[in-house]
Amino acid sequence: LRFIERAEKTETHVRRIFGINDRALTKKEKGLIEKWLGEYGYDYEIIEKAYELTVDSTQKPSLPYAGAIMDRWFSQGIKTVQDIDRDIEERKKSRGQDIGSFDTDEFLEAALKRSFEGK
Repeated sequence: LRFIERAEKTETHVRRIFGINDRALTKKEKGLIEKWLGEYGYDYEIIEKAYELTVDSTQKPSLPYAGAIMDRWFSQGIKTVQDIDRDIEERKKSRGQDIGSFDTDEFLEAALKRSFEGK
């Protein structure tokens, strides 16, 4: 019962921050939110952080793009906003030091950005 209540509150929160007020969520969108809460155990703060990074990168909200960010975080064991902030700082530092090296995360982010800009 608590999970259902939490899921409903989170869905309302996600709809608000992503600006989805005039339509119902699709099954895919609901599935993303359920994964973020259930499988990943993420809370509002982490979803908001993914939203901010999504908009900073694409200039528009996108649940799939934010989902890709959170998939990477989850695969890297990132669980808190503090972990995210450390990851961002480390990535900034490594980008400055490893000029010319191939970064798969950067490639994925650039590819996602290009695909969303084309829509």
